Amino acid sequence: MKKYIDSNGQPWNGSFIVADGKTILNPTEELLLASGYTEVTEPEKTAEELLAEAKAARLAEAETYNDSPEVNVFYLYGQPMWLYFEERSRILASISAYRRLGRTDMTKVYGGMEFTFPLDTWETLLSAVEVYASECLNVTERHKRDIMAAATMEEVSVIDVTADYPEKLEFTPTVEEGAEDAPDVEKDPNVETPASEESSENVITEE
Repeated sequence: MKKYIDSNGQPWNGSFIVADGKTILNPTEELLLASGYTEVTEPEKTAEELLAEAKAARLAEAETYNDSPEVNVFYLYGQPMWLYFEERSRILASISAYRRLGRTDMTKVYGGMEFTFPLDTWETLLSAVEVYASECLNVTERHKRDIMAAATMEEVSVIDVTADYPEKLEFTPTVEEGAEDAPDVEKDPNVETPASEESSENVITEE
């Protein structure tokens, strides 16, 4: 939409003008010009400005992907879930408290499901998630570094901010003899479970 200013430098309201004591709605451009309005011509953006805008957009895209379920997810008995840093810290604090009281197992409720594991298993799970989160952040920061280093619009556009993230973690802790069975989890048919359930270097099994 074109912009206009009157003889006093005030912008046109975009809806009407008052001419000869009459209010005219949606005036034509010819009438606007005849009434003393002047079209405002905005200068074209420089190549540097366009490149900066493109970089800002790609940086935001990288951040959005980093914060999305495409990255922030692991699987416990095939079910997707995520624990943010604050949640991981709270669980670690709980583990320490349980251990100080001589407890060996801990139960946590997540998404309406209960999970009971030995404290060592909880620590192994949390350590693996912490390393995964750290490595994902490294990938994101590398993408952002590449975006900022790009010298042309084409170089900015070809950076794939979804690439190079580590493989999703899958946890299937083995239930010790005499302990409660693993949670009977009904899988969501709309959630795609990674195909590497049978064997994966990321599957952590507590013997």
